[in-house]
Amino acid sequence: MVGESAVFFPRKYWAAASQIMAGKVLVVGPERANHNQARQARPTPSGLGWTAYALLRLPLLAALCIGKQMMKTYIVLLRGINVGGKNLVPMKELKVLLEDNKFESVATYIQSGNIVLKYEKSPEIEIETLIQTTFGFSAEVMVLDEEEFYSSVSNNPFQDQEGKEVHFYYCKERPKINKIKLEEIASQTEQYELIDGVFYLSAPDGIGRSKLVANIEACLGVTATGRNLNTVRKLSEMIENA
Repeated sequence: MVGESAVFFPRKYWAAASQIMAGKVLVVGPERANHNQARQARPTPSGLGWTAYALLRLPLLAALCIGKQMMKTYIVLLRGINVGGKNLVPMKELKVLLEDNKFESVATYIQSGNIVLKYEKSPEIEIETLIQTTFGFSAEVMVLDEEEFYSSVSNNPFQDQEGKEVHFYYCKERPKINKIKLEEIASQTEQYELIDGVFYLSAPDGIGRSKLVANIEACLGVTATGRNLNTVRKLSEMIENA
């Protein structure tokens, strides 16, 4: 027997669902006035349980939610672009390109390749293809969903340090740490920790001359791209505004 728990919708649609079940709404657009007049003449069927009545209203609720509940927020990090005059991807052009290809709420931050957007699935392949066909080179694209990104923020073991001193290295695959090499080239002031696939580096003396940073992928054994804590905080703000 189908119970009431079988009717499920995401929490953010509960208010709309309640109005629909109560017959209070809601077709938007040119049909709205006619629909609202018509539904006043259609009282809630008597004798039907809440679940059965909900099932009758499912098509209307689906019409309200379709295309919205599937859109998720993603954080996209591009590796190795706009460095030394090579692999140029102007962020303004990329933003327009993404918007023209059905990405929503696109926001970018500085030229190192930081993007927050909404899409129906992980957009790694789509963005790699767009960059290849538009800008003429293959770029490494790393994608995190909101949960993965916020997990990396909360796991930061260097919370109390300045934003410019702390660096997050997001990895394409799970790192295969070369501990001997790390210990050999890390300076006395550098500290590091690997948590859930993200390599955190504290570099109070900066990374401009850091041997560890210069050899980071050799130490991690995988492709990685780094962002300092200031950039990570800015991306958090962008997610909130997406």
